[in-house]
Amino acid sequence: MRIILETNDKQHIYMHWKGLRDRPREAMDLLNRGENVDPATYYFRATPYFETSSEMYGWMNRSYLIASNIVGEI
Repeated sequence: MRIILETNDKQHIYMHWKGLRDRPREAMDLLNRGENVDPATYYFRATPYFETSSEMYGWMNRSYLIASNIVGEI
């Protein structure tokens, strides 16, 4: 997926990511209904990437991030 973010100070940041989610059907049904699901019941990882010409947010161009559904895991 790809999106353009606009910050409160009107700067633009292009964001795209790749990810993987593996879950049982029951967990996905709950997630689709907006219900809480125990993160231990499914696997989720994503790597978001950012691009901007903004000097203020330029540090994001050099950031490597990993998103996870497991709290406290590195």
